[in-house]
Amino acid sequence: MPSSGGFASFNNALSLNFPKNTVLEPTNPNPGQQEGDTGLTSNQYILAGIADHRTGSITTSTGSFFPPFTPGFVPAGNVYWIDAGFPAEASVNAYTPIGGFDPYGVTSTTGTSYPAFYNRDATNWMQPTNSGTLTLQYDPSILNSVQTQLTVFHIDHLSNTWENVGGIVNVANHTITVPFQQFGYYAVVEETSDYQDIIQHPYARNALSIMSAKGIMLPKSAAEFGVYDNISRAEFAEMLVKVLNLPLAYDPANPSFDDVPTQISSGALWDYRYIETSVRKGIVRGIAPRLFAPNDNLTREQAAIMIAKAANYKLALDPTATATALQSAFTDGGNVDFYAAPAVLSVYKAGIIEGLPTDPTAKKTTYYFNPQAPLTRADAAIVAMKMMQKLKLLPITM
Repeated sequence: MPSSGGFASFNNALSLNFPKNTVLEPTNPNPGQQEGDTGLTSNQYILAGIADHRTGSITTSTGSFFPPFTPGFVPAGNVYWIDAGFPAEASVNAYTPIGGFDPYGVTSTTGTSYPAFYNRDATNWMQPTNSGTLTLQYDPSILNSVQTQLTVFHIDHLSNTWENVGGIVNVANHTITVPFQQFGYYAVVEETSDYQDIIQHPYARNALSIMSAKGIMLPKSAAEFGVYDNISRAEFAEMLVKVLNLPLAYDPANPSFDDVPTQISSGALWDYRYIETSVRKGIVRGIAPRLFAPNDNLTREQAAIMIAKAANYKLALDPTATATALQSAFTDGGNVDFYAAPAVLSVYKAGIIEGLPTDPTAKKTTYYFNPQAPLTRADAAIVAMKMMQKLKLLPITM
């Protein structure tokens, strides 16, 4: 682990950087929980390799398992293997770090065999004590106009499937940068197709296409994205965690809710790790002790509350002035629930959720907010796109 906090490889096609005083530790099975300083070390060698995008091999070895990319995504650069090995190899009166090794296994000098990446226990990895940044180059022949369709895939330790982790594109350098918390496989990919209901949507096509490419939103089926369906509480909570690049914080042995399954299912619209993180970070709360109601529809005013909390927007303190401002902005401003009014006003002023035209043909257009109406997946995509633009995670004009 470099004392400088990072390194670059392959003529700067890959660069990994961490804050000062970052060291490595055994992977925490309960992210976000205090684990003490057992096993902290900087005496680990990190291995970086360019892998075969079909087999995951970085040597002449071949593997029996390497997940294909999600349909509709194709390689836009190299597939990389980045590994800091196991926490330690125990022997008599010794604690010997085992540095990064081949993804398809290795036998140590003491004769101990370590398994291929897909058979490594989730706790048998190292992790940085601080979140870093990983920057990867992509194919420079790719046009700048498709930058919003570029993203980074990472093989998640728990599911051993590709996870879309997004990324900020720099078209001048032909690079994409993502937060780095886990070692393993990373690849720059491009989404090359859209769902028909995205293509045909009258106003949210660009936002939906970006949310699909960046993995912020997931399709409801192989046939359609579900643009006209309502967004659920769980989906929107996961979206906000992804938009803000929040490190996951959860304890699988002690979940907060009885109605949020802890199984991670491929193709599911959300998973419990993001729900737990959103609750622990204060973005959303349960509807009752031990109940989250993950599949309940989210109303527009409820979405405003979650956005205002996630973005730390300043809330108006004078209820009378808030009510007056909402009634001035919207024809139905008086219908916004009292508890939601400050959040709705702050999100409206930030330009994240806007009103709907009462009569588009009128000489003077007025707007209504429709606070108790469910937020559709299409409108949720627009919300997420605007938040990402304000955070400079996406270009302002596309």
